[in-house]
Amino acid sequence: MATPPHVLFGEIEDAINVQDYTTVITKCDLVLSANASDIEALHCKLVALIHMGQHQRFLDEVLHCPDELLSQLSFERAYCLYRLQRDSEALDLIRPISPKTKGLLQLEAQLCYRIREFARCIEIYRDLLQKDPRNMELRANLFAAYALSDQAQEGASALDLGGDGAYELAYNAACLLLAAGRPDDAHAHLERAESAGRASLVAEGLDAQAVADELAIVQAQRAFLAQLLGDTALALETYQALFKSRPSDATVLAVVANNIAAARQQAELGDSVRKSELAMDEAAFARLSVAQQQIVLSNRALLLAFAHKGPEAREARDRLAQCFPDSALPALVSAAIACRERNPKAAEEALLAHLGTHPGDLEAALALAQLHLHTRRPDAALATLSGVSAAVPALIAQRALLAEHLGDTEGGAQGLESGLAALREAASPAAEEMSRFAARYYERVRMTTRAATAWEDLLSRDPSDTAARAGLVRALARGGNPDATQHAAALPGCVELAPGEEDGLEALPVAAAYTGRSRKAGETRTKKRRPKKTIRRPKNYDPAVPPDPHRWLPRRERPQTKRGRRRGRDHAYQKGSQGATSGHCLGR
Repeated sequence: MATPPHVLFGEIEDAINVQDYTTVITKCDLVLSANASDIEALHCKLVALIHMGQHQRFLDEVLHCPDELLSQLSFERAYCLYRLQRDSEALDLIRPISPKTKGLLQLEAQLCYRIREFARCIEIYRDLLQKDPRNMELRANLFAAYALSDQAQEGASALDLGGDGAYELAYNAACLLLAAGRPDDAHAHLERAESAGRASLVAEGLDAQAVADELAIVQAQRAFLAQLLGDTALALETYQALFKSRPSDATVLAVVANNIAAARQQAELGDSVRKSELAMDEAAFARLSVAQQQIVLSNRALLLAFAHKGPEAREARDRLAQCFPDSALPALVSAAIACRERNPKAAEEALLAHLGTHPGDLEAALALAQLHLHTRRPDAALATLSGVSAAVPALIAQRALLAEHLGDTEGGAQGLESGLAALREAASPAAEEMSRFAARYYERVRMTTRAATAWEDLLSRDPSDTAARAGLVRALARGGNPDATQHAAALPGCVELAPGEEDGLEALPVAAAYTGRSRKAGETRTKKRRPKKTIRRPKNYDPAVPPDPHRWLPRRERPQTKRGRRRGRDHAYQKGSQGATSGHCLGR
């Protein structure tokens, strides 16, 4: 006799209360065998599949659900796609939904974080925090999104990084400050995160070993901070201690192994290669962020290349290209492997192939330009950099310097003008420094009119800029402009010395730095002649007799040396033991 449905649902409820999801699925199947259209039983079964981690089975069975239930499972479907790392499908499912629940918004933010759409991720978290400003988890996630975005400085200055001392919040705030270029503040937040985490873990009853294991990620970040600040010895010591402790978090172990190899550079390559294999573990690699995966794969390939394992290095490069086909890293790694094998032509071909499919890629263009300069082809380097349209101050300046080196000062000046206009249009804070560079460039190449215009523009923006006024005076004076006198009068005057202070000038750094002899008025500097070196002649030297062309060879190797007979060649009687007589003599 079949069990009545109400009894089965009671058993399902009991199983849910004890989290026995296998029994839940079994009882739901019994209900569905009697009534396949029972929506409640089907819903319970699908949710139980998620709790058991059977996300692919959930997606397979949800396709056969009625539309009434399918519309209610949008979040569950997107979550399963998220867990299966099918991020684009999950986002395609979430984005058309309107209005979105808080859970859907948080899931969308996590998906945007994973695929590096940090602008949208930050926007969602800020909107959620406006409705729930006390939510520490949302604040911690917002800090993490800012830390990996290009808005790290803006986030560090605009957000309140204090909080109530929560472990996750302090740690993510430290990562944000580190990305914003504030290592001292990051160090303070890391200490706060360690103390807060230790206190909370001890309060939960964990022993010392478990607490150290949980805080391994903080120790790894502190070592990374020391590495950034140049204290490689301290960083390596901390990394080695962490590696020996073998933290349970595979991600931390993978990052530590990679950072050990990066800190060692080309030292202990064999051990670094073995350690880097831990980062290639599938479980650990899948939990790394996209940026971390790129770094780990590229470092693995470079390690193998420096260890003279070319085929294995190319395999790692191929995996990098397969995982990140649009990135410049595979081309850069290919070029590095080729350069390691002393094949610059292959390196150039790899970079050119990438630039052919990704024209204007800044990283590949810079690497190719560096390769051109290394092979003494500045014209090719300038042509490569000219194909990049990015308004980067260093790039603009480098193009101008290369043009100056090639004698095309007019082309360099035009490049500076167009680059400066792009920086000002983008409201870049580097526009002022680039204006000063352009003014100095114009002065150096004797473009006095352009130099005067550049210095005058800087002076108009800040009338108290003494350096700009001095540059304007120089440019006007070289061009013969009488306004130079007027601007020179506005410069600060010389310091008036009181009587007796003239002797103190000798103690000034500039005066003390010169130790040469002072010349009298009208005295000209004459070049000091070196005395002629006396040539030593051999004994009995006769200039009428030509020297022996073989005089540098030892006497025994000279062709004119007569070789005498070897002494004692025919004295066979001298061989043998004392008192013996040779057979030759007996034959006589």
